[in-house]
Amino acid sequence: MNDTSADVEARAASFHDALTPHERWRICSAMFETARAIIVSSLPAGLSAADKAVAVARRFYEGEISEAAFQAI
Repeated sequence: MNDTSADVEARAASFHDALTPHERWRICSAMFETARAIIVSSLPAGLSAADKAVAVARRFYEGEISEAAFQAI
């Protein structure tokens, strides 16, 4: 499904094309950190740092990496 008009899509592409690699990296990094913060805020209170790391990794990568990889965290 695509509900974006051709005009808006063209303007967005033009905006992104004008960004420097550093600006693109900064925007992507900020989006990742926001997603991570949302995940962390949804986790149960009292998790150890290790359990929190596994829970965050599961939310991002479940179905993409093996169970053994989660256990290695």
